[in-house]
Amino acid sequence: MIDVLVRIGFLQTYSAQFQDAQNLDEILNQAFVVRAVAMLVASVIASTLFAVAWHRLSLLGPGEQPTLVPRIGAQHVRFALFTLLLALIGVGIIRLSFSLALSGGGGFVALLAAILAITLFLRWSMLFPAAAIGAEATFGSSWAMTRGCAFTLFWAFLLGLLPMMIATVVVEMLLSGTFYQTSPDQPPEGLSLLIPMLITELLNYAALAIGVGVASAAYRRLAPGGLPATARGSHGA
Repeated sequence: MIDVLVRIGFLQTYSAQFQDAQNLDEILNQAFVVRAVAMLVASVIASTLFAVAWHRLSLLGPGEQPTLVPRIGAQHVRFALFTLLLALIGVGIIRLSFSLALSGGGGFVALLAAILAITLFLRWSMLFPAAAIGAEATFGSSWAMTRGCAFTLFWAFLLGLLPMMIATVVVEMLLSGTFYQTSPDQPPEGLSLLIPMLITELLNYAALAIGVGVASAAYRRLAPGGLPATARGSHGA
């Protein structure tokens, strides 16, 4: 979801610039906004297919036969909608915190916004495994399921993702020194741009797999009465 949130923020920023373009040349130069929309859609579809499959493997076991072309079902649609909704909420909180900080709130407002965003994500994190396996997935059910567990979930996600976060920072630093050493008038292109993007995407999906694993383990522990019968019944369908 973080990847989607970043892409939405990127799109909002440059959409404003697109709207402010005064002539045709500027509008044509802003064509990357269209590419940003395509990247967002592709990112949501690919990450949803991956995350739903990983959740189902973690919670239901390897009973489904893999297919060359993944079948998109209701669980994928719900999962994607929850992802976009929480990402938009996160972007809204961040934008609001920036506005308040600029008006005099400073770092304290940004800290409160970060705490609020993290708390909401943790309390609603059970939406994703529930949606993936076809169980009840509502904001209310996730909120009730995680009551009193937000702090534990925070440490579980942090300890699970921290090594990958550190690895990502180190790799990004290495990539910037290896592939991005171009002149100011010549941005990276070709392999100098493609290779870092592929490596970054691999790291993103590794982090997604870890996050999904943590959420699935938490759902297995927190779901009232264990996995719902409807979820078990959908196994292999």
